[in-house]
Amino acid sequence: MKTFLIRLLIFGTLFTGLVLASAYKLAQPGEMDYVGGIVIKHKRLNEIKGPRLIFAGGSNMAFGLDSKAVEEATHMPVVNLALHGGLGLDFILEELKDVVRAGDMVVLSPEYFLEEGRYELDAAVAAFMPASEKYFKHDFYTVFKYSVESRFTQIGYNRDYLMAGWRKRNAPPERDYAAEVYSHKAFNSYGDVVAHLDLPAYGAPKVPLKLHAGYWDGIPKINAASKVLEQRGVRFYFVFPAFCQSSYDNNIAAISTLEVSLRKDLRIPVICRPQDFVYPDTLYYDSYYHLTKTGRNLRTQQLIKIVQPLTAELHAEKMLLTNTATNRPHQPQPYR
Repeated sequence: MKTFLIRLLIFGTLFTGLVLASAYKLAQPGEMDYVGGIVIKHKRLNEIKGPRLIFAGGSNMAFGLDSKAVEEATHMPVVNLALHGGLGLDFILEELKDVVRAGDMVVLSPEYFLEEGRYELDAAVAAFMPASEKYFKHDFYTVFKYSVESRFTQIGYNRDYLMAGWRKRNAPPERDYAAEVYSHKAFNSYGDVVAHLDLPAYGAPKVPLKLHAGYWDGIPKINAASKVLEQRGVRFYFVFPAFCQSSYDNNIAAISTLEVSLRKDLRIPVICRPQDFVYPDTLYYDSYYHLTKTGRNLRTQQLIKIVQPLTAELHAEKMLLTNTATNRPHQPQPYR
């Protein structure tokens, strides 16, 4: 029995050591590097001194906005804060509550039925920007589960990396488009993804996405965040995401039900229709939500039409306040 236990201990030690050695980070998925774009976005946020027009949400907005064009049309500094739907709605809303200030205007565009985030993505963001740790939960179970699962997941990443390296040595070199697009270097100074704009597009996936038709628990979460933003003097709006035609057609009933719920229960204005941002599958780069250069331009022009009256109203109110302050009669001060 003693000999068996010793052998078991030796085997366990060797197995653990092998797993740890195999899990050494040789490579990681592009999305783990892509989320480092948050640094650029927060740099832009901090550089702007006055009110800002902030676009938030998932990658549908990160890939689908020309911030410079919106800024020129609205005469308001624009920040594209949208990054990755996989971070989860809670992360997006906590980030907004952390960064907004009086006078800001926020346009939120999450992917359909966006749920809780993936801890590995949230942790990847925190590796680039430690301050983001307050945007997601760190309960013991989630952290422990991630620490165990990530070891075995990393082994798979390492295997794929080594196999890809072997194939490259035995084949003509090819340009790695995915590595260029899913990188923290894919963003411009506004926070827009631009690395894909002049690359060949794959189009939307051939199999349409299937959405569930239940009540979206994101509605009460957005309502709770809206109260905080309202108290800060922030204007908060909701727009539907960019979505490919085939998946929209496959989910019309679910999306229609969602729109009814949003218009009935959401505290913030819903300023568009779902079909406003539905485009042919050929105008998507590589997913149901990521627009090509042409699709991005179309969506940007549509967003400008929707947002421009809102920013004009904001400018008019600011001018009115300025004129009121300028024309206020002088009040003599008592001698002291």
